[in-house]
Amino acid sequence: MNRTGFTLLEVLISLAIFAFIAISSYALLNESILSESYAESKFDLILHSTKFIYLHWDNPPSETAGWNEIESDGIDAYIIKRIPVGIYDIIRVEWTFKKDKSQVSYVFYY
Repeated sequence: MNRTGFTLLEVLISLAIFAFIAISSYALLNESILSESYAESKFDLILHSTKFIYLHWDNPPSETAGWNEIESDGIDAYIIKRIPVGIYDIIRVEWTFKKDKSQVSYVFYY
């Protein structure tokens, strides 16, 4: 007697392989979506912080004691640190901005 078709064992093995591939693909896709969201929020923070620096560029900023909260759609708070370099009255100014869990810092010399 010549039978054609798959045995139950072959079907179960193929289902297990398919499930493993599907779970792996889902994990990869989910990580990709989270990375895209993080990159978008970081880019938004960089865009708004450079605009903020551009608007306040004329005068060297005074140092802030802690995080200054601001009313902006792209920035939650910022902090400024002034560090004298000791050469010809040059001052190292570090601007740090944050939005949610993202932070970005810039260093300028005035």
